[in-house]
Amino acid sequence: DVLDADGYVLGTPANLGYMSGALKHFFDTVYYPCLEDTQRRPYGLYVHANSDATGALRSVETVVTGLRWRQVHRPV
Repeated sequence: DVLDADGYVLGTPANLGYMSGALKHFFDTVYYPCLEDTQRRPYGLYVHANSDATGALRSVETVVTGLRWRQVHRPV
């Protein structure tokens, strides 16, 4: 599904300053199979946090930078 998609909307709660385990598992599963074939694909990100989402944002941005996906909207 990830290889066939034109773009991605990623969402996560901020859990102890990090992305959710579900989103981390998703990235762990798709990272290498998608590394070459999904470069420059657009993505958006939303994070639910009660106070500080900095760590969750940083953790997701680290992975999508490695995948070379292209952010098309600032995270919300």
